[in-house]
Amino acid sequence: MQRGLSQALSHRDWPRVTLYVLDEADWHARLKLPYGYPAARVRGTLAVYAPARVPDRLVMRFLEVLTGAKVQPPGPASEFFDLVTGHEYGHALAVGTGLRARVRELDEALANLLWALGLRRGQPEAFARLTLWAGALARLPKPPAKPRTLGQQLAFQGRILMGAIEHLGAHEPTWLKDLVADPPPPEQLKSILGSLNLSVWPRSSSPENSPEAR
Repeated sequence: MQRGLSQALSHRDWPRVTLYVLDEADWHARLKLPYGYPAARVRGTLAVYAPARVPDRLVMRFLEVLTGAKVQPPGPASEFFDLVTGHEYGHALAVGTGLRARVRELDEALANLLWALGLRRGQPEAFARLTLWAGALARLPKPPAKPRTLGQQLAFQGRILMGAIEHLGAHEPTWLKDLVADPPPPEQLKSILGSLNLSVWPRSSSPENSPEAR
């Protein structure tokens, strides 16, 4: 992913991010988060944490959300959780580079842009799989403004991720190259990311493009 970003953005001076693949005992020794879903630490030493094995209970909950909404998973759940590690890596890279809007949906959009762009340039097969998963999550019921349940969180992320992927498909990331080279203060970054409208309902999952609407 980082190699792909370096190629796409002509940038080499990325912060160091340490990846930890942990079993459940080591996870709880380091983190207060539930075991199984990848996570990033962006204070102090930058790090990304991935589970050595996704717990069956989390896989079941994840699949129940999709099947309950009549959304067909495009692959095994393990593939999705592996891909999500890249999203957390995107968060770590963004913060380590000095890019932080301090608005949740905008920071999520930025992490997704870095994630998707890195895969598209460096690992096109993984990018194709990510696009399928994003499309599946974006078809979940529209979440509230403040998502709380797993299903709402997945729908929230799916829409922002699909918006980022569609944006990259329609625009050259020149503006992102400029941001990485010279990070603006949070208020200016907030304005730039907000103008891109990445968190709206993406075209591919909008009501007028859904099978039910045809």
